Amino acid sequence: MGCCHYYEFTESGDDVFSVDASAIKFGPGSLREVGDDADALGIRRAALFTDAVVGSLEPVRTVIDSLRAAGIDFEVYDRVRVEPTDESFRRASQFATEGRFDPTIQPLWRVYADAAVDGRTPHSDHLAA
Repeated sequence: MGCCHYYEFTESGDDVFSVDASAIKFGPGSLREVGDDADALGIRRAALFTDAVVGSLEPVRTVIDSLRAAGIDFEVYDRVRVEPTDESFRRASQFATEGRFDPTIQPLWRVYADAAVDGRTPHSDHLAA
């Protein structure tokens, strides 16, 4: 398979390329495993990013409980915005820098945030982390 826009095959060159993708976990119970996964990755201090509305919902509580059970030190940043601004990026960056975190925990909340706006509640056990 070639990628005609970015990679040109040549007679003497490589004819294979690879792409490393992020691991995404989803399915029933996936949020309950965040703490164990963080521990297995060697994370000792994590940042959990969310917004104020989603942060008050069960999926975030599930992640927090999982991190606590695994003994992971963490802080929650609940000022994420759906329509980010320069200022909101600056604040989040400052939080991340000053917090001296290992990798961050960024669950895929978009479906939940959208649902919270119009009053629906999707099945929280299927969100990805």
